[in-house]
Amino acid sequence: MGRNARLALIEFVRALAIEAARSDHAAAVSENPEWTKEDFKKARPASELSQEILKAFPRTRGPQENR
Repeated sequence: MGRNARLALIEFVRALAIEAARSDHAAAVSENPEWTKEDFKKARPASELSQEILKAFPRTRGPQENR
């Protein structure tokens, strides 16, 4: 395979990867639509959740980066 063919193949694969990333993003956005004013009105604080649910989400930070 010549140099030009390799470069063309690399560009093609890169374009496919970009398109796939855009599709993944579009799917994530459609599954998680923006909140409306009505959604915000109905929202309740986490403190109103049951203790069982709150225990599943401890208020801890992940490991810190060493710089």
